[in-house]
Amino acid sequence: MNEPVHVAHIIYRLAIGGMENGLVNLVNRMDSRFVHHIISLTDATDFQARITNPAVKVSMLNKKPGKDLGSYVRLWRLLRSKRVDIVHTRNFGTVDCGLVARLAGVKTLVHSEHGWDMSDLSGGNPKYIRLRRWMAPLATRWLAVSANIRDWLEQTVGVSASKLTHIYNGVDSKRFYPKVSSSNDKLHVGFVGRLEDVKNPSLMIRAMARLAVDTSLSRPVELTVVGSGSLLEPLKELARESGVDNLVHFIGPRTDVPELMRTFDAFILSSYNEGISNTILEAMASGLPVVATEVGGNPELIESNVSGQLYPSDDDCALAKALKVYANNESLRAEQGRAARQRVDEQFTLAVMVTAYENFYSQCLNREYGT
Repeated sequence: MNEPVHVAHIIYRLAIGGMENGLVNLVNRMDSRFVHHIISLTDATDFQARITNPAVKVSMLNKKPGKDLGSYVRLWRLLRSKRVDIVHTRNFGTVDCGLVARLAGVKTLVHSEHGWDMSDLSGGNPKYIRLRRWMAPLATRWLAVSANIRDWLEQTVGVSASKLTHIYNGVDSKRFYPKVSSSNDKLHVGFVGRLEDVKNPSLMIRAMARLAVDTSLSRPVELTVVGSGSLLEPLKELARESGVDNLVHFIGPRTDVPELMRTFDAFILSSYNEGISNTILEAMASGLPVVATEVGGNPELIESNVSGQLYPSDDDCALAKALKVYANNESLRAEQGRAARQRVDEQFTLAVMVTAYENFYSQCLNREYGT
């Protein structure tokens, strides 16, 4: 009988986030022939309670801000003390850990890219690109969660196409499912995410201000904002100044997101850039048409005017216009919501994602999965 494959996942911090959510979904559901160890360079919040697989271990290295050589020594010692078959580093914050893994004797190294932040929205920061290029030869394989990121890794970073693999995120379509009926007295729109610059949440408030004075709406539009972040208080102030504080409801971070999704009629995303958005997939699984910026991996998920609408980044007029379409046409909204759910069922289930990772890790070790 073969020994299980031990995978060490190195992330910067175990907290609420799209990449972290995808990782937890993965380790909770992979075959028992894989054993997982999540290593957080910094710390872990109560988000780790979402890990339901009792075999998953979590370690925190308590890395200090800036250059903390001691954290690399602690990582080296941890990897040396374990039998690790694969080290999987994620995003730029852990890319230099590949060298530590190699020095610790790990033979199979995977690095994946999942998205962007305001410090490098277009993936063009020369310093970051140079570091990725220096580390590229160390990695056995590189993984991208979208075709957009895969192309960027090949064309901008210079990763060989033979080392690149693309695996989409998946969504739990049993937890996220459509509501039975819809109220027609208003269009209830939702947003779930971090209230940080990369998400450009002020765009939603500006669009709501436009809709508030639009006399051609068949029904009013209200927005519920789920999440928190450094922009929460400025956004509340912007809503008051714009006269829409009665139409925009800030309810903070929540643990009942599947239930909340079923109270919405549509979902919006205003990001400057995205990898593959888990919240878009959750909204689509909930039978919601998604109105999102035409950036990053969003066009790979949303078929514009079929399962939602795409609009130019930072264009509040275009967002308001897109929401107006649904406010004035309930049948179209419902039709596109059904199409969104169907697209998830066909392409973006957790089962598809988990199988892809099981096969990918096995291929990295030159093993046939299941043998």
